[in-house]
Amino acid sequence: AFDLNRMDGKKLILRQASKGEKFTTFDKVELELTPEDCVFASENGRVLGIAGVIGEIESGIHEDTTDILLECAGYDRVSIRKSMFRHKAMTDAGLRHSHDLSSSHCDYALQRAIDLIVELACDGNSNSVQGIDDQYPNPEQNREITFDPNEVTRLGGVTVDLDTQIDILRRLEFEVEPNTDRTLLNVVVPLFRTEIFESADIVEEV
Repeated sequence: AFDLNRMDGKKLILRQASKGEKFTTFDKVELELTPEDCVFASENGRVLGIAGVIGEIESGIHEDTTDILLECAGYDRVSIRKSMFRHKAMTDAGLRHSHDLSSSHCDYALQRAIDLIVELACDGNSNSVQGIDDQYPNPEQNREITFDPNEVTRLGGVTVDLDTQIDILRRLEFEVEPNTDRTLLNVVVPLFRTEIFESADIVEEV
């Protein structure tokens, strides 16, 4: 969340930092940035924070804040982790973004934040929301795995009948369709399951 009246403009610019560029964090620590840091900047170039890690002291929410800009995004976890350790900025945001989160969460998370702010700070008046700008040029695609149900016995050491396997996976929000002779399953992995890559992972789920 950014205070619109303290941002020097109405836009957030996502860019790499310049060598030696500095800003002061909301906990009053001055950080010197490197080109490896991904930052948010205002329209006039002022750094508003390290994206996904920590914000600047001035542009954050204050007691007299009335107009805000909410940002919700997915980040490269390796970049986030390096920035955290480089600047010794072990924040809740950084720790969360240093895991392999799905960008498909963003829409839900942003809408939930909007709903709470409208309810708690705007007396339920949704007219205070001025709109959402979605910048997502290459949406994440679901992984598809062709799965042999016999792998559950071979790798897992247990026998689970086919219909039970299908039921288990569907209850875990996987899309499952058996082939014509029911010897293989086409399994579509939900976007939020970022750790599922291959048949062995499906065996673990069953």
